[in-house]
Amino acid sequence: AIQVVWGKRPSGKWNDAFYLPNSTVTEGRNYLLQQALMLEAKRGRRFTYYVFTEDDAELDEISPASWPESDEHGSDERDGGERDASAAYRRFEAYIEENLPAVAVP
Repeated sequence: AIQVVWGKRPSGKWNDAFYLPNSTVTEGRNYLLQQALMLEAKRGRRFTYYVFTEDDAELDEISPASWPESDEHGSDERDGGERDASAAYRRFEAYIEENLPAVAVP
């Protein structure tokens, strides 16, 4: 993951966080893309997809009817019945890996 932080400088424990104070959303996304392209060149291989999201974004559900509520793509509940928001992102990733759409929007 590559992150752009604009409000408060990162603590220093994250080497994938870049501080861009007073930047706009567009500037931040362009910077993220630039960093991803440089990382691709460094690694010598391209990413299949770029996923841009906000830190407060929540993906509720994208699972097709053929996927059970709890399967290899992740469960919506953590121990104790608490909702696991990352499970929906894992299912979204599995969906795009399986179907390889040109563009995917959760």
